[in-house]
Amino acid sequence: MPAPDSPTILVARFLKSNSFNKTLAVFLEETGLEASQIDPKDPENALTIEDVLDEKRLFDLTLKFEKTGALDEELNGWIEPHPSVPIIIQHPEIPPANVLFVTVATLAVSGADCQPTPTLIATTADRNLHLFSTTPPYRHLYSALHDSPILSVAVIPTTTHLIASSMTGHLTMFSASTLKPVSTIKPHHKYTIRVICQFGYIASASYDKSICIHELMPSDGNGIVEPGFGALVGKLELSTRPEAIVLTKIPNLAGDEPVLVFSREGSTNLYIHHLNSTMDLITTHNLSPHENTWSTFHAMSLALHPTVPGLIAVGTNHVPHMKLLIVDLTKIPNNGDEAGTELAVFTGAPQSAYSTAVVAWRPDGGAVWVNADDGVVRGVERVTGKIQVRLEVGPGQKIRTLFAGTISDECGSQREVLVTGGFDKRLRIWEVGSTDSHS
Repeated sequence: MPAPDSPTILVARFLKSNSFNKTLAVFLEETGLEASQIDPKDPENALTIEDVLDEKRLFDLTLKFEKTGALDEELNGWIEPHPSVPIIIQHPEIPPANVLFVTVATLAVSGADCQPTPTLIATTADRNLHLFSTTPPYRHLYSALHDSPILSVAVIPTTTHLIASSMTGHLTMFSASTLKPVSTIKPHHKYTIRVICQFGYIASASYDKSICIHELMPSDGNGIVEPGFGALVGKLELSTRPEAIVLTKIPNLAGDEPVLVFSREGSTNLYIHHLNSTMDLITTHNLSPHENTWSTFHAMSLALHPTVPGLIAVGTNHVPHMKLLIVDLTKIPNNGDEAGTELAVFTGAPQSAYSTAVVAWRPDGGAVWVNADDGVVRGVERVTGKIQVRLEVGPGQKIRTLFAGTISDECGSQREVLVTGGFDKRLRIWEVGSTDSHS
């Protein structure tokens, strides 16, 4: 009788789990195995071919680090200190509501002549858009009531205006100094889940199964003509709804031209397209070429590395726990090749089929924060995939959105922060404290 972890048993177990019944029958006949020998006594801890491959990849990665002697700057790990002290931002004039989206961006919030300053932007389920200062006591600057809940916000490069995407399919441009709307278009029929403004383009993705690219119409620089929505560059009609989009540059694919990268429901691919009238497909990147077709997943969140071009963090819709992948888009894999995937690890972050996975890089690029439905933000080290830190919001409090980055003060010094919001109706900014605690 072969050992329970022998190659013969592992191959037979693989054939059975993937329903290769005809091949399995021939394999059993040629090897003399009994069908009863395939099933493990302890299914949860049974070794599989996939486990062996994962161990091999980890061994190769470890060997690579041993040869170099140390991790180089590009492959840095977890650093201390980290944001660990939560401060709840609340003001009596703002009623509590579920937080849908948060970000921090530089905005000219006090008029065109004022120096732009870091500003905390938050949207809530009661259709409000809020702006706060990013230094204690985190003053409430402005609020605006929209016609429907805002799902995403982008800031234009001049920092004078911001763009909001809403559940009705509208894109609305607001003045940062007043939060008054200056222009509105409706490129989608419903749920515009994401808007990005970069490289002179405005990209929007909607659950109407489309992605639209508009030109950003610049201002005249004198404050007479405000920026606005320009012509429609191109539109992609998809077979399933888009889930995540980014605009970036991948030199070996499109030179210095920016490209659109997106994921869509029910597909393990990342799709990379030109930004032109025909929105031509450049290539696709399969996140899991060995994944079984009956257990497909898709990317729900994409986050570009803060310094390394083409490197992207991916949060998946895996249930019951999110999977985090670190993918190098400059390495286009061949069929069945995973050369572009640097890390693939289950995070332990619980989520359901109705959850929205969100990932965000720490500003040094050595780790990724991931949200969860259990009220815990997990800090995952980029190189090892190890969960280094757990920040607890509250038991069972679903974390809907997060932002990670640095904030500059008036003196030019920078501090790292993490911002979280969710269904406990609390907006939190996590500051670096003197009593950082590990999990």
